[in-house]
Amino acid sequence: MNLMKDIFKVLLLTVVLTMTTGTTRAQSGNNNDWATIIRQLDSTRIAVQSMPDDTAKLSRYYFISRYCYDVDSAGKYCQLLLDLALKFDNQYYIAHGYSYLARYYYWAADYDKARDLNMEALYLWEKLENKYNIARLNTQLASILTAQ
Repeated sequence: MNLMKDIFKVLLLTVVLTMTTGTTRAQSGNNNDWATIIRQLDSTRIAVQSMPDDTAKLSRYYFISRYCYDVDSAGKYCQLLLDLALKFDNQYYIAHGYSYLARYYYWAADYDKARDLNMEALYLWEKLENKYNIARLNTQLASILTAQ
C-alpha cells in the first residue's frame, strides 16, 4: 500500500512540475519554434552578406551566433560578431562574442581556448553587472573544466 502511495506522489509531482514548467515557458515567451528559427537563420545569413557594418548587422550576427548549432559555421559567425562588436566597442556584444566563441571551441574540444574566452566574457559580464550572464558563464565554465 505504501508503494502505491509513493508512486502516486511521484506521478502527481511530475504532473505539477510539467504543468508549471509549461506555463512558465509560455509566459516568458521562451517557447522557441525551432523550425521558424532555422528559417530565420538561413535568411539572416543571406541578408548580412550585403549589409553595411552597422549595429543592425551586429544584432544579426548576434542572432546567428546565438542559435547556430552548425559547428562548421558557428565559429565563423561568432568571430564576425566579436570583430564587429570590438569595432563599435559594444561591451554587451563583445561579451556575447567571447561567450559564443567559447561555446564553439568547447564543441571543437579546444578546452584551453574555450576556458580563456569564457573568462574574457565573464570579466565583461561582471563589469556590466549582468547577474544572469555571470551565472550562465559560470555554468559554461564548469562544463569546460569538467570536460578537460
